[in-house]
Amino acid sequence: ETLDNYIKALAYLPEDPATIERMISQARQSGFELGIEHLEQQHSGRASGPLAEADSLFSREQYNEAILAYIDIVAKYPYSFQVESALQGINRTAEAKSNIARGKITELQNTLGERTRDVSELQSTLEERTGDLSELQDTLGERAKALEDNLKTKIGELESIQKGKKVLADEIESLRSKIEELQQSQSSSPLTAELDETIRNKISRLEKIQKNYNAIIESYAQYAAREDSILTSLGEDGLIESKLHLNAFLASTEESFPG
Repeated sequence: ETLDNYIKALAYLPEDPATIERMISQARQSGFELGIEHLEQQHSGRASGPLAEADSLFSREQYNEAILAYIDIVAKYPYSFQVESALQGINRTAEAKSNIARGKITELQNTLGERTRDVSELQSTLEERTGDLSELQDTLGERAKALEDNLKTKIGELESIQKGKKVLADEIESLRSKIEELQQSQSSSPLTAELDETIRNKISRLEKIQKNYNAIIESYAQYAAREDSILTSLGEDGLIESKLHLNAFLASTEESFPG
């Protein structure tokens, strides 16, 4: 039994198998067994304290220090009765470290699973938000297109109004010239007076129309300035507010030309 323990102890020495085998053979040949009992007693007496310390380290879960202490016992006191206990301690400590490692691996796997689920939920949320944003952009684009088409129509109407204003101005000027001609005429017949009054009424009506045209043009200038300011500062977010100003402008044109 003692020789078996010695062989086990030699396995932990930093020697190759051939050297260890040679040491065993030499021990046998030299009558090593004759003094084995003395070595057992001597090593066993010295190994008691280190074994107790190694066991204490193990109980405190200081596994790295414990396994080194057990190995040290085997290396220093290979003939002691404590070698078997030290070997058991090495196996026990290695198993404890393996259990800890497996526990950490399981914990990491669980954490990874949770993180994977979190990432999946975030991706789903992001996809939903992306869909909502795309839908909002489409809606804003449709509204912007409608406003742009409406504005183009009104610009065309304003251009027609500008042309009409020019025609009115020319007509008013022509009528005023006729009045001046009539006033310079020496004739004061009732027909001339009646014609003069008719022309004056027509001029008054045309001037009123011209005033309404001027009001529309001024209202459009105010609307265009407000719209430029809103879209410059707010971008697409200002489309709704811009639509309100457009409605106000359209209402003012209806007031100037009801019906």
